Amino acid sequence: MQAPAVRAPSVAGKFYPASPEGLSRALDRCFTGTLPEKLDGAIACVVPHAGIMYSGQVAGAVYRRLPERPSYVILGPNHFGNGQPLAVMSRGDWETPLGWARLDENLGQAMLKNCEGLTEDATAHFGEHSIEVQIPFLQRGSPDFTFVPIAVGAVSYEALVTLGQGIAKTLQEAARPVLLIASSDMNHYEPDGITREK
Repeated sequence: MQAPAVRAPSVAGKFYPASPEGLSRALDRCFTGTLPEKLDGAIACVVPHAGIMYSGQVAGAVYRRLPERPSYVILGPNHFGNGQPLAVMSRGDWETPLGWARLDENLGQAMLKNCEGLTEDATAHFGEHSIEVQIPFLQRGSPDFTFVPIAVGAVSYEALVTLGQGIAKTLQEAARPVLLIASSDMNHYEPDGITREK
């Protein structure tokens, strides 16, 4: 049996501070302001993954409203096309300046069983930032969570529908509550009105 993988941070010092102290201070700034209404019934969200200095306030506003869950599924785009187009890591840990985040092996294995086209492939995750930048936000709120990362590359609409159906089945069958996080940049370059229309 293959040893569990440890994924070292690839964008610490670029997308967010590399020191625990600096990252904690940056996250504190993202969680300031009037406490918004909690969305206790939330089952999913969309959160941006630009550098914390750009989209951290928006990400913090989302995470402040969400209920803490013992486990999360985080979908993020595969920007570089490395590895399999639909790739999960189900074993091991991810490291950030705030410590270790554990993968949910049972939930990951259930995803592989229920999601046609999903492949166990760490290569798609190493060097990719879209999921990594979400982990410190989760660590700030609940250090004991587990998660399943799914990197999504260039696939057909039909493959995405099939993936979504498999994820829904897995979450319905999960033994404990799971929150689904979609990590997305939305739009870097167009006016707000055009972005909202799209």
